Amino acid sequence: MRILEYKENEKKDAEPGPLDNILKQISGLLGGGETPEQKAREVIMPRLERVLNDDYVMMLDYPIPGLGVTIPMLLVGPPGVRVIYPSAIKGVFRAKEDMWLEMHDRKRHFEPAKQNLMELATRYGQAVAKYLESRAIESPGVEPILMFSEPSIHVDTARPNVRVVIREAIEKYGHSLTQAPGVLNGERIYSIITMITRPPQGAAAPASAKGEGKPKRARRKRRARFSRTQWIVLGALVVLLLMIVSVLGVYILINLSQVL
Repeated sequence: MRILEYKENEKKDAEPGPLDNILKQISGLLGGGETPEQKAREVIMPRLERVLNDDYVMMLDYPIPGLGVTIPMLLVGPPGVRVIYPSAIKGVFRAKEDMWLEMHDRKRHFEPAKQNLMELATRYGQAVAKYLESRAIESPGVEPILMFSEPSIHVDTARPNVRVVIREAIEKYGHSLTQAPGVLNGERIYSIITMITRPPQGAAAPASAKGEGKPKRARRKRRARFSRTQWIVLGALVVLLLMIVSVLGVYILINLSQVL
């Protein structure tokens, strides 16, 4: 399985500076900067890689042009397009049609969860299907998937609108893809990947985002901005530096007093 990961700095045509690299390394050491979905992918990806060959391409964190949606995992291969939402949640759940229910610990019965993962996965799948349709790519077989990384999760399914794959079944699901009938040849797979990774100018956008009938404002030069995580790490570095300078100053004063 080939892997393509979207890089924010690629669209800015700018190389990451020394500070960006330092912040990334420190953030990794501190365990920050990763979303729950990204942590779930660390468990899911190796299991899929074991069973899927280079006919399959996994795209990570690619935004869908014009729709304002970023897809955590998008798998394209001979059986079609699989829009995967990875999750690291734990607990007991029920997937029933378009409902996502969670077992209440005290009441011991299912209630609607705070976040409807069924609806979320469906929305991601619809966004991808809408974009590909707008680019005249006919029926690529888009299917939304909920995939879980934690072994402690239990999901009771009752005719769910979205396919549910728990951790223990990830390799089995990968094998099922290799046995599924092919709907995409190599040329169409390449076309879909290109449309998402290198969208043409004027890629489809919703009417509300086009701003029709409104005067266009001159674009201002965008300045590089730090993310919240980068500011936190930078602040920690400043505090650490001040502590080192303070200790060094005390050490020098003590030595000077002994000499005098």
